[in-house]
Amino acid sequence: MNMIYHGKNEAVDASQQVFSFLIGYAAGKVQTMDVSAMNTLLLNDDFGSYPTTYPGEFNPEKTLFDGSDIIDAPGSLTPAAIYWYNIPVSNPVTGDPESYPVSPTYILQSIENHVDRFGSDRQGLYSNLVANIDSKIQQLTSKMAYVGSVQSALDLYDENNKKRIGVATRGIGLLVDADMDAMSVKLRALETQQQLAINGLQIANSQPSTLLQLFQ
Repeated sequence: MNMIYHGKNEAVDASQQVFSFLIGYAAGKVQTMDVSAMNTLLLNDDFGSYPTTYPGEFNPEKTLFDGSDIIDAPGSLTPAAIYWYNIPVSNPVTGDPESYPVSPTYILQSIENHVDRFGSDRQGLYSNLVANIDSKIQQLTSKMAYVGSVQSALDLYDENNKKRIGVATRGIGLLVDADMDAMSVKLRALETQQQLAINGLQIANSQPSTLLQLFQ
């Protein structure tokens, strides 16, 4: 289970994916802790399968580092669209919307291209890019803190379940011991009865006259 990355062609879309963790059993039902994938994912290579028509359009499949962010470009009326790890395009064979990875240098190329084409202020544009990266880092920290809290909760549930299993195991052991003690007493009583019967038969066989005197 990968809580930070969603690949292409997975059975469930990232926006619909839920991570379910078994945490216990009570009242005849299995208990789970459900975590929405969109709260933890950092990258979704399948986000491009959701059709969009312009950069920055809402995409329910977009995670933290998918697609583009629109950054204000000082000195230009046209904002810059910065793509991080993948870019939505059309599949050249099927024509279906899809996403493909971009080179790490694509961001810098986009900035310089925007400066050349639209006359935006280079220093101002880079400053806004750095501010956007700082915001990404804060969001990344928040997501990882959430993942950490999920892990801590699962560890706590695991510890509690181990304690409950230990208590149940000891309880069952005591019941088994008690049943064995009771069974042992019953067996000893049965053995005593059998021994008395055997002794009686031995007396009857060895001293029949003695028994006859008892009925005279």
